[in-house]
Amino acid sequence: MAAVCQLSLFDTVPVVIHRLEARRVRSQPARVCVGRFLHLGAGVQSSTLAEMIVEGDLAPVDAVVFADTKDEPPWVYEQLDYLEGRLATRGIPLERVARSAQGLVHDAIHGAGRFASMPLYTQDPRTGQTGILRRQCTSEYKIEPSDDWVRDWLVAHGHARLIHDKRGWTRRQVSRQVCTEHLYGISLDEFYRSGKRGPGWQRTVYPLIDRRMRRSDCERWLRERGLRVPYKSSCVHCPFHDDAYWRRLKTDYPAYFERACQFDDWLRSPEGRRRFTRKLRQDVFLHRSGIPLREVDFEAPGAGPLFELCGDYCMT
Repeated sequence: MAAVCQLSLFDTVPVVIHRLEARRVRSQPARVCVGRFLHLGAGVQSSTLAEMIVEGDLAPVDAVVFADTKDEPPWVYEQLDYLEGRLATRGIPLERVARSAQGLVHDAIHGAGRFASMPLYTQDPRTGQTGILRRQCTSEYKIEPSDDWVRDWLVAHGHARLIHDKRGWTRRQVSRQVCTEHLYGISLDEFYRSGKRGPGWQRTVYPLIDRRMRRSDCERWLRERGLRVPYKSSCVHCPFHDDAYWRRLKTDYPAYFERACQFDDWLRSPEGRRRFTRKLRQDVFLHRSGIPLREVDFEAPGAGPLFELCGDYCMT
């Protein structure tokens, strides 16, 4: 009796992604690839891609781009310094870009403009159900600065031009004959975070999914070569942290934990309500429990993550 070939979901994911991307490419005019970029979050997966490039396991890129919210934990900046030195041995620059000089939280508290919404938690006072606000911070402080830098690179290399409209605004128009490749550190166990992103001149590539590598495979790949394994990357104030993260921040980096607590307190202050939550009937919180961050018992049972949505757009 002939054996029946059974494919797991993880086996079929790369095939589906490639078919969708190929269909999208066929529907557009032919473009020549003129640049290749790695979007770095300085966590395990994107750091693995950077190390693969250094080790010659992946084709080189023109630049590695890190979007700095200015509110990253210290271990992220330590990892950036380390990778910058590693990439320099291959002549690859690590570009640090930022939307503002002071950062997301400073802009929220002191900025004169609109507050980029964060995925903060809130509770219905009638039912006690927990809800979460929509997220704009990733788009405005991670994706847009990275894309802006690539557009500037295209202008500098003659593949885009500056357009001045009637209102006096300047924008960068990318040639219809070119495209760029963008590498993201999304692993196979996070395939649901993959998909097309960015404008039509960008080609999205997921090398870890192509190699069927999970996060644990990335850690193993780094250890086998004697390379450092970084800790999870994300903003200090990110509401998607699990209790293990908050506990580590409180124990090992108390000054950073206090900064997060102060921002959490500010969200429910008169000034915070005036600037951000005035249209809401209920308070908002950084922690999913719906209580002030400084009062949370991180040793309590059930301290696992409620959501795992951040690594995607925060470049992992």
